[in-house]
Amino acid sequence: MKDYLRYQGKTEIYGLRKAIKEAFYIGLIDDGETHTYDEKTAEEILNNIVNKYYFVFKKVEEKIEIIRKKENYEIGVKRRRYRKNKFYI
Repeated sequence: MKDYLRYQGKTEIYGLRKAIKEAFYIGLIDDGETHTYDEKTAEEILNNIVNKYYFVFKKVEEKIEIIRKKENYEIGVKRRRYRKNKFYI
C-alpha cells in the first residue's frame, strides 16, 4: 500500500499508520475503526481481522490491480498512437 501511495505522489508516507490514513482519504479503504488495548477489545479486533479486515484488504489489493491495469493500458495506447504517428525514414 505504501508503494502504491508513493507511486501516486504521496512521498511523505513513512509509517503504516500514515499509509492507512492516506488510503482511507483517497478511497482505497472503505471501512475501519479505531483501536484500544484491553483484552476484550483485542479479541474483538482479532475477530475483525480474521472475519472482516482480511476482505477489506483484499478489496484494496483488487482496486490497486484494476488501477494498475488501467494505467498500463493507457500507457500502451499512448505508445501505439506515438508509433502510428511517427514517420520512419
